[in-house]
Amino acid sequence: GIVFNSTELKNIFLTGIELKDQFGNPIPQETIDFFIEAAQKEVQDLLSVKLHRMAYYEDRDFVHDDWIKWGYAPTTYPVVRALSVQGFLNTTLQIDYPSQWLKSKSQGPDEDLFHRTINLVPIAGASSQLTGNAVYVGISPYVGYFGSKQIPNYWRLKYVTGFSKIPKDILNAIGKYSAINILLQLGDLVSGIPGVASKSISLDGLSQSIGTTNSSQKTGFGARIDAYIRELDRQIPLMKSRYVGITFGCL
Repeated sequence: GIVFNSTELKNIFLTGIELKDQFGNPIPQETIDFFIEAAQKEVQDLLSVKLHRMAYYEDRDFVHDDWIKWGYAPTTYPVVRALSVQGFLNTTLQIDYPSQWLKSKSQGPDEDLFHRTINLVPIAGASSQLTGNAVYVGISPYVGYFGSKQIPNYWRLKYVTGFSKIPKDILNAIGKYSAINILLQLGDLVSGIPGVASKSISLDGLSQSIGTTNSSQKTGFGARIDAYIRELDRQIPLMKSRYVGITFGCL
């Protein structure tokens, strides 16, 4: 599930930097992999997406106004293909929609822009009468639930989400987050003392000088770290508008 190997990360985001401590020992492969996996998790949480194509299950509340006015079941992640939609009251099955009625929406030819909804066709709008192959149990598939307009954990959804090919802007952000964490640790390893950016010893004069990594004194990799942070500050809002979009509902 890792999107970069260490060689790719070095060649693209850490060009010209030796990943070694003050004794010439290379940074362990496990350390680099950890920072890449941590960056993947951070970007997934920021954009609320799954990077790899997978089947996903989740429970969602039933909101009467959303259903009547929009005719959809909301999902946490973008829906590539809807697999099943069922309605439950606690553990009692109320309705099981046929897969032919389930529809997911995408925008244009870009396969990475899918909506976070499962639409039900032909059951949409104010009409809620079931015909054909729909299977439901009980008096009504949308029982009033003692007059409440919301039923907790009613929908049980199964759908395909994730990317068949991860977009390059997401890979770019993951690489920069990984590189920043590696460079921060490398600054301490090179000096040999955590929190120290540089040190020098003069044998003739028996003098020693130490540069610390406070706000006014950067590490030897500070320029690249600052550049990556500035680029991420610009890129992340654009990525959120593209992949997260606007979440709305009825009041």
